[in-house]
Amino acid sequence: MGISSGDSFGSGGGSSFGSSSSGGRFDFDSSTHHHHHHRDPFYSNSFVGSFRGNNQRESSGGSGCEGGCGKPCSIFVPFFTCIGSLIVIFGFFQSEQAPMSLNYSRLISTYSVFVKEIQIQNLRDPGPVIYSFSERPALRESVDYIENHVDLVETFSHREWRYWLNKGSTIRVSYDVKGLAGDSLVLAFIKGTQGLEDWKKAPNSPTKALKWYRIHGNGIKEFVVDHDDEHFIAFGNLNIQDMEVTTEMKIHSTLYDVKGAKNSTAFTPDFDAVTFHVSLFQSDCLVLATPSEPQGGVDVWEVHIVYTARWATFFLIWGTIALGLFILCGAEARGVRLWRNNQEELPLLAPQNDQAVPSAVTSYSPSGTAHPPLGSLDELGESPSSDHHLCNICLDAPKDCFFDPCGHRCTCFTCGQRIQGNSSTCPICRQPIRAVRKIFDT
Repeated sequence: MGISSGDSFGSGGGSSFGSSSSGGRFDFDSSTHHHHHHRDPFYSNSFVGSFRGNNQRESSGGSGCEGGCGKPCSIFVPFFTCIGSLIVIFGFFQSEQAPMSLNYSRLISTYSVFVKEIQIQNLRDPGPVIYSFSERPALRESVDYIENHVDLVETFSHREWRYWLNKGSTIRVSYDVKGLAGDSLVLAFIKGTQGLEDWKKAPNSPTKALKWYRIHGNGIKEFVVDHDDEHFIAFGNLNIQDMEVTTEMKIHSTLYDVKGAKNSTAFTPDFDAVTFHVSLFQSDCLVLATPSEPQGGVDVWEVHIVYTARWATFFLIWGTIALGLFILCGAEARGVRLWRNNQEELPLLAPQNDQAVPSAVTSYSPSGTAHPPLGSLDELGESPSSDHHLCNICLDAPKDCFFDPCGHRCTCFTCGQRIQGNSSTCPICRQPIRAVRKIFDT
């Protein structure tokens, strides 16, 4: 049997248990009918893509992480790991209140690494029974039943019926809609409470439901369940007048076989709460079931399910992250000190008594290898107009400057000053530029 509820779109929503129903008027925002798509622009302001020739090959020949990609990795990996662990605690295994109707059969299973205990408290009359298993039971049982309803769906309002359905269940809805010619209702099959909330915000969007139809007159719609979850059969009225719908719902519900249960616990007036301990690295699970017939005129129940986290697991995860960050930061600090020591030991300019190359530059790369000094163009056997010695930016003037402190020589003095004014980082090694030194070749 389903649980009926209904209200205006966008409101808090009301529910009534049993075969009765409720509804309400809503203030529908028509702007939700339209969807506007936009894309944020992405800008790139890197000089590396403009470089050509040997300097581009030099910059791409390294490991690719020497420019500082280790720091973002060391920050984002633990950050998202912590966020993921918090989602597991407060998202997947958060407490919930579960309303139940007749023929309710729900499997409750958790990850024993993250959950220590499961507490279930009965909030209404006795009737529900909890079965515990050491292994996941099979969906071998089934039940078929028919429900007939006559509902008035008010203008800009909705009416839904709630069912917990397991994999393999089917719903066959026969409907007869009464209203003015041309008016229609929205029939939607929705999974989950969050899915229902999303559908109520945009009831005319087919993407907000598993199945979405615009119905009028009479007809039949069928839906097959592919995953255990709470499902809703919803009718939405987007017309300016009330509409009446008569439905016959044929439900084939698959049930878990409880014959092989280790033990069972039934709620009584004196026993309304039970706690189950989840064994570590075990596949323990529970089945929460309700009777197939009303008990003393009661056909709807409600329980509160609370999951207790296994905090030792999360402390172990967070401790491992902290230890990894400590080791990584220590390695980065040692690498920076070693790089600075090597940079101080290697001279940037050749000695002045070297008459062959009086102003040759010895460049030092972040990998710790010193490039040979660049002599005059005549000694290399190439003319000053050779492309190899032209500025990588303008390809017009010769390379007559280098960047201080890294010592890379790849641009003319004019383009070097422009780079210093724009990005202030060397396009080869991405180190901050302290000054642009002009080279006078003789």
